[in-house]
Amino acid sequence: MSARAVDKTSAEQAFRAALRLLERHAYSERRLREKLRDKGFSEAAVHEAIAVCRQRKLVSDRDFARLFIEQRLERRPRAGHVLVRELLQRGIPLRLAKEVVEECVTTEIEAASAKALAVKKWKQYAHLDPNICFRRVSSLLARRGFTWEMINEAIVEAQTVFQENRQEQTHL
Repeated sequence: MSARAVDKTSAEQAFRAALRLLERHAYSERRLREKLRDKGFSEAAVHEAIAVCRQRKLVSDRDFARLFIEQRLERRPRAGHVLVRELLQRGIPLRLAKEVVEECVTTEIEAASAKALAVKKWKQYAHLDPNICFRRVSSLLARRGFTWEMINEAIVEAQTVFQENRQEQTHL
């Protein structure tokens, strides 16, 4: 068997492995490359498999970044600059990460995410002293990268919603 045939076979095996990986999880191009290398495929086979995946639009860093941001904002809201850092950790180039975050995360979306998270957590901590509740919610929002201005607005919103709900319950 010639070296070229072995390389072609290896590239096909790497592509099939990439398909199996992509069936279960979305990956950035860099992370998929790492996964294939970890499985023992040669650099040439990995390169060929990634090229085929890219050609068939099975892997796209831009699409991965958009999906990641959508999911993150829905499940674990974060500020835009934190999302950029998380995308970098997942192998997305800095320029592309910033570009996609700017497209997907407006100041309004960021503020709404902070408010929704604050309301949710305020309800969770409502049984505690209001000062402790304030500290816990504001600390959480700060760890998620929100600005102090957004944190303050979110906490005011959370307190208002909590008070309104409390008043509605007493009137029932």
